[in-house]
Amino acid sequence: MQNSNKIIKFTIPILVLLVIALSGCAGQPVLVETYDSTVSIEGIKDPQHVEHFSLITVDNETIIEDEFSPNNVENGELTYQLTGLEGDTDISLVVNNDQIEGSLYEENYQKTITPDNPDITINLDQTQPSYSVEFTDPEHGFINASVNEEKINSGDLVTAGSDIKFYVTPQGQDNEYFKVKNWVLNGNDIKEANTTFIYKNIQKNINVDVILVKISYFQILFDKENIDVSITDNEITANIPYKVKNLSDLDATQEITFDVNYVDDGYEYSLSRTQEVDLKAGAEKNKTITWNEIIEMPGTYKFTIASENTSVIFYITLNNEAEFNISYELPPSAPTNVSAIMVDNGIKISWDEVDDAVSYNVVRKEPEGRNYWTLIDSNVTGNNIIDTSVTPTVKYQYAVVAVDENGLTSDYSEPTNEIIFEKQTNY
Repeated sequence: MQNSNKIIKFTIPILVLLVIALSGCAGQPVLVETYDSTVSIEGIKDPQHVEHFSLITVDNETIIEDEFSPNNVENGELTYQLTGLEGDTDISLVVNNDQIEGSLYEENYQKTITPDNPDITINLDQTQPSYSVEFTDPEHGFINASVNEEKINSGDLVTAGSDIKFYVTPQGQDNEYFKVKNWVLNGNDIKEANTTFIYKNIQKNINVDVILVKISYFQILFDKENIDVSITDNEITANIPYKVKNLSDLDATQEITFDVNYVDDGYEYSLSRTQEVDLKAGAEKNKTITWNEIIEMPGTYKFTIASENTSVIFYITLNNEAEFNISYELPPSAPTNVSAIMVDNGIKISWDEVDDAVSYNVVRKEPEGRNYWTLIDSNVTGNNIIDTSVTPTVKYQYAVVAVDENGLTSDYSEPTNEIIFEKQTNY
């Protein structure tokens, strides 16, 4: 018994020490800074309506519902206190219009509470309803939408009368190229073939889709050193050799158009013909086009050779002695000082304007994993855009192409530095 008592006496202090040691290993508790918020709901026309209000967080966790009592409404206003919030909190006030006959309230009011801006006001005193905007990403691409340069998500509500900008970014592997066949609005084709579609003055719920088709990407090069021009009575013959390259991985046939324009005494003559080329993916073919019905001489003839993707322009000028010279329309210079910086709703790309350019195309690539350029905006008439189709943590690079009035395009600008979009949060 004496030995047993000794063991007990030693065991108890050891257990106490172990508990103290383990408590120390757990470390100090982490304190999370919380804050309180006051939500004010204004413009309540009938206090009885608040029985049909719900205030919810973005994950549909109900914050308060049944305690919206008519007795708490004073002068058309009701306030509610939220306590113990952490970080940014997205909330929605949902009004059950089915229960409020003749109400002009919107169905859903969305706000974000932040530690720097904890007190918010939701004003119901408005007559503009909101409508649902839904859109579905196509195969090989994704759609982004914005209202007043603020990004919206599919299913969001947009105030009546707003203009909504949709734009699609095709996605493919190396040497895969896509174009917009058409946009689809509420199940109906609207015959828009641009990457950007603007829906103006929304007055109903809309659903937008886009149809992308895979295309072969051709490049045209003409042999300016070996153009052969001969002259007969009141007619010239131009033999123009050219080369077509298929840069894509799609075996396809594509038409090349050849236009000749000639102006005489203010009257413009135009001759056009097409020639079909059939190339395997990655192949190139030499072709020749012969003109023998060019209208008259002397004068200047403008030759435009164009495919679906590129075009070249040159001129043949004849004088009264039947001598001629050939000149070339040069594409604009590539834009310079192209930069990319992060802004609240995306990445802003800026550049210096280019002489003779009437618009710009902006392209983007992801250096890690997808080392090819994708068109994200075209026909840009300013010298900057905001790319709101970015994903946090993804690395991007941008370049800009200048386009002149004839559709000739510059080389790509020097790419921007790599940039990662980081969604800003306030703590």
